[in-house]
Amino acid sequence: MNKTLHHPNFFSKCFYLVVALLIILFISFEQSYAAGDTVVVYYSRTGKSEVVAKAIADHINADIIQIKDARERSGFWGFIIAAYDSQMEHYTKIEPAAVDFSLYKDVYLVSPIWNWKLSVPMRTLLHTANLEGKKMNMVTTANIDIKKYECFGEDAPFIKKFLRNYLRDNRKGMLSLAKSSKADIVGHFHIATEGLSAEQIEAVTNDKMLKSVAANTTAAMAGRN
Repeated sequence: MNKTLHHPNFFSKCFYLVVALLIILFISFEQSYAAGDTVVVYYSRTGKSEVVAKAIADHINADIIQIKDARERSGFWGFIIAAYDSQMEHYTKIEPAAVDFSLYKDVYLVSPIWNWKLSVPMRTLLHTANLEGKKMNMVTTANIDIKKYECFGEDAPFIKKFLRNYLRDNRKGMLSLAKSSKADIVGHFHIATEGLSAEQIEAVTNDKMLKSVAANTTAAMAGRN
């Protein structure tokens, strides 16, 4: 039997070689998000989604575009109107009215969730946007976790099963809306912001981005095999 295979140095060298290859792939994947290739497009009613969007843009050196809503939505009544418009799947006037996605390969869309649907300004943007050939990562924010009720099975009380199914259906609806833009949806992560400071939201976002990049790197490696 070949004793080389049992030599400790052999396994150490193999281990470090694998680690080095993974680091190279990770760096090359992050460098693929070069400035000018990637854009973060966001809407933010309270400022929390803006913190998320800026953290993502800084993390991957991306351009950033803010979508503004012509309708006043601040304060309590703004919150109520936003929830109603979202539930009724209304559209609104946004600025800019359209984004030139032809300049980019990768797109991050950052939006709060209103009544467990994408915000009306972001729905308006996607309604007319053509992202064919673009890779899209969706990032959503809300006070609570979008998968809060996923832990409940069929033996759970009716109201908890109802909420679980309601959130599931709306999550599918959000992805379906994003797909209607003809984008290739490559990822989605959600950030629960309740009780978090801007610094904490930024830290959570950076952690989510590290996991997202790692997952995409693994997928890219699998695609090459």
